Amino acid sequence: MHLSLIKKKLEDSVYIDMIQFEKDVKLVFDNAILYNGEQSDVGLLAKTMQGIFETEYKKVCEEGA
Repeated sequence: MHLSLIKKKLEDSVYIDMIQFEKDVKLVFDNAILYNGEQSDVGLLAKTMQGIFETEYKKVCEEGA
């Protein structure tokens, strides 16, 4: 899974709910951390991006409720 594939799936309306989208995005960050190491440049950036995603995703979900 990678961000370009998520973008393509969004454009093609593949996701049937927000949960599938959320899982794919989290998988990208989790894999980046796992395969590059938590303290690597990639791992640290992935953790930062994951935090931003979670904050923004929460906002979107609250607006839709």
